[in-house]
Amino acid sequence: MTSSQFFYKIILVASRLCIRISGSMCILRPGALLINIGDLLQLISNDKFISVEHRVLANRAGPRVSVASFFSTNLAPNSRLYGPIKELLSEESLPKYRETTVSDYVTYFNHKGLDGTSALLHFKL
Repeated sequence: MTSSQFFYKIILVASRLCIRISGSMCILRPGALLINIGDLLQLISNDKFISVEHRVLANRAGPRVSVASFFSTNLAPNSRLYGPIKELLSEESLPKYRETTVSDYVTYFNHKGLDGTSALLHFKL
C-alpha cells in the first residue's frame, strides 16, 4: 500500500458509476471527481473527515473492467509523527487518536489483516 492510500484516493470517473453513500445509491456522471478519505486523514482531522470502507460489487450483467495502478512514496523509515491537527482541538474537541508514524500504522495495518475492523481503533485514545 502507498501512503496516498492512507490519506486519500482521488478517482476521476470515466464512465457512469453508481456508488452507495450512507445507504443511498448515487450516480456519478463522467468527469466527476470522487475522493475517498483514508485512515490517516481521519486521524489528523480528529474525525472531521471519515475514512471510507472500500467495497466493490460486480455488475449483475455485463463485464467488469478494473485497472489497478500503484505508485510508491517509498515508505522508508521516517520518524515524523501524525496526530490530530492542533488547530482542530479545543476543550470541547479533545484528541481522539494518539500520534503515530506512517511506518507504525502500515505495520499494524498489515499485521491486523482484513478482519472487517478499522485499523484506527488501535490508535484511539
